[in-house]
Amino acid sequence: MSHLYPQNVSEDFAEWLEHPADKEAKRQAMQEYWEAIDAPMDRQKIDTAYCSTKEHISRRNFGRRRLSIFARVARAAAIIALPIAAAALTYAAVSSVMVEPTQWQEVYVPYGEMRRITLADGSQITLNAGSRLIYPAKFTGDERRIFLSGEAYADIAKDAERKFVVAADDVDITVHGTSFNVRAYTGDSEVAVALISGSIDMQTKNLADNRTLHMQPGFLAKLDKTTGEISTMRFPDGTFHNGTGDNLTFINARLSDITAQLERIFNCKIVIDDAGLADERYWSVFANGKSLEEILSALQTNGNMRRHTVDSTIHLTRKR
Repeated sequence: MSHLYPQNVSEDFAEWLEHPADKEAKRQAMQEYWEAIDAPMDRQKIDTAYCSTKEHISRRNFGRRRLSIFARVARAAAIIALPIAAAALTYAAVSSVMVEPTQWQEVYVPYGEMRRITLADGSQITLNAGSRLIYPAKFTGDERRIFLSGEAYADIAKDAERKFVVAADDVDITVHGTSFNVRAYTGDSEVAVALISGSIDMQTKNLADNRTLHMQPGFLAKLDKTTGEISTMRFPDGTFHNGTGDNLTFINARLSDITAQLERIFNCKIVIDDAGLADERYWSVFANGKSLEEILSALQTNGNMRRHTVDSTIHLTRKR
């Protein structure tokens, strides 16, 4: 979980761990490894570590992985398991031994759907397509923490005694009774946080130079996960709709991230056939439930791209 290994190793290990083959043997090996480690911590830290590890493992996008990966990984399972098993110790040992099955809830929203969750403190979370949320059935301790992979519109209940933290990909968002929108999909190139009301602190993680940004209403902050750069900009009132569904907002967004979001919302397949085109940025807000056809037609108005469909897959190419 320290990200000190290549992305392909991370994906291979996650798939091998979740594959049903030899599941009991893997669980027992990791539990024995866990019990051999002397790392005392209080119950709240154990619970937090469990959810953080579970979220990292379960948020992998298996839909785009090579179909032959398990056969290749299985042959090297004995080599992979020992040095990387620590990445899943909390998930295996705490899940089976220390955490009650009903203590943590997990919800995944399929492509083409949305879902609204009410947390134990009354906070409202609206999840967009392709999003995963891990949250406690009841908040305990001096912190309210949830784990998000994807996009959510959040209306957080105020509680002066306990801060609210959203752990989302490469950022932690500390909330002070607030409405905001966060888009933090694992496969996207950026994390985007838009503050509608209240105040939040956005703290970066996993970077060489982490920092905290205090945000004010009406501003959008974007973290480029490749460069580590943070940019901020104002957005017009009403840009981010209460619930994320009717409005699709792309502010200085790469076309690759836009098409990834369209795939989730409309449950379709879009391929960009030009790397330079994929990196081009757009400013677009689509209101009132625009169709996929209307959105793609609008994106074409700059004259830089054309599209065609092959076997239900939409291809975007640069105009020559």
